[in-house]
Amino acid sequence: NDLYLNVFNGKNGELEMPTVSDYWRLNQTAVSLHESIITLSGGDEYVGVTRCGLGRLYLITAPLRDANTDFVRQALFVPTLYNMVIYSVPPMPPAFTIGGLEAVPLSANYGEADGTVHLLLAAGDSSAAYDEIADLRRVGGNYFLVQHGSIANAGNYLLSQEGNTVEGLSFNYARIESRMRFVGHDALAQLAEDYGLANVSVVRNADRPLDKVLKEQIEGRKLWRICLIVSLLMLMTEMALVRIPVSRRDVGGK
Repeated sequence: NDLYLNVFNGKNGELEMPTVSDYWRLNQTAVSLHESIITLSGGDEYVGVTRCGLGRLYLITAPLRDANTDFVRQALFVPTLYNMVIYSVPPMPPAFTIGGLEAVPLSANYGEADGTVHLLLAAGDSSAAYDEIADLRRVGGNYFLVQHGSIANAGNYLLSQEGNTVEGLSFNYARIESRMRFVGHDALAQLAEDYGLANVSVVRNADRPLDKVLKEQIEGRKLWRICLIVSLLMLMTEMALVRIPVSRRDVGGK
């Protein structure tokens, strides 16, 4: 359940669960928005949640007195109470995807006022005016926006009713990668030449790390190590030649 999202890192067989001596038994109808979170060993509910308007109503079927339960002394009590506050209002994503098939959940209640709801592009996002009658659907007391593929540009939008801004929505383009096309080194070099890109060079050596290749492109290839090694070899050769004795041929006779 969302109430215990990211609370546990794994299974812990030593975790002590609460015990309950007296509790209220709930009678639920077939069509209900209620959901059980923690159940007792006999199958009755101990902790549950009901969607209530735009929020959530959490219910514990036993009083938190020592005579009824030891839940307040268990490790499970603190994250339960804390997350009840956090998830009492369903979190909204920062942005939705343009062209998504899922309905966009809304946080406001559009049944409290009369009048058509308009979807407007927020001022400053674009010079082009955008005004569309929003298609709202009500499901279980909550309102949803159906896109119908009408939103084409990413940006911030406003839902307006009777001339008043009710809430804002943000839409982004889908993050699905486009079909990739590749060209070879010669084709890239030819494209750079055709467009007159004098500062573009094609790196052909893919076996070397990219940072070293870029550093060489910027700073040039440094040959001082090779020059130093060649100089040392020449110096050692010269010293070796000096130490070799030269045989002299006697001139004349006795």
